[in-house]
Amino acid sequence: MQTTITNLYRGKTQPLGPHGKPSAIVKTTISGPVSITFAGLAGDEQADLVNHGGPDKAVHQYSALEYQQLAAAFPALESQLRPGTMGENFSTPQLCADDVCIGDIWQLGSARLQVSEPRKPCWKINARFEEPALVKFIDSQGLSGWYFRVLDEGTANAGDTFQRLSQLNPDWSIARFWQLYRSKTPAIAELEAAIALPGLSELWQQKMTDILSKQRG
Repeated sequence: MQTTITNLYRGKTQPLGPHGKPSAIVKTTISGPVSITFAGLAGDEQADLVNHGGPDKAVHQYSALEYQQLAAAFPALESQLRPGTMGENFSTPQLCADDVCIGDIWQLGSARLQVSEPRKPCWKINARFEEPALVKFIDSQGLSGWYFRVLDEGTANAGDTFQRLSQLNPDWSIARFWQLYRSKTPAIAELEAAIALPGLSELWQQKMTDILSKQRG
């Protein structure tokens, strides 16, 4: 699978929402090539280093196609819901949660990335768009995007190729994984399989292990 990078984005920490809590969800388009390091795009910041950033959350992609679903559900926000506004680091015209799988290895420009986990939406999205129901909808529909770890550093620019190089878990799309995570009655065998997925981050291995423990009673 291959597509083209439409834009790349990075942001600086700034006050967000009525209480002015620090966040870097507001990002701007990058002009020209940008370095992609093991920590993410050069110049991109994270305000909350407990829940954002780190090796397994170095680069974030949000589906450009899924903005259409959000706009249909929140028509008053249609003009605001555009690529780059969910805090993602890059955009492509194709790809959604059904197309991308845990452990996928992709080439972004000259960098090599691996899909490590889904992105769990938080309060910052509601604050960004001033819509208290947005995160709940994103969570219920699995429209939150996904994270990559960086396997090989490199550079990328708008117009470069974004190409899948290999799949470790072709049956485990982000969409399937998210449905399992949100299921009220997840199957034990499915949880065991998810926990063992090559490439899945330790954080999400633990999340799914906790769910498995509850299911086993």
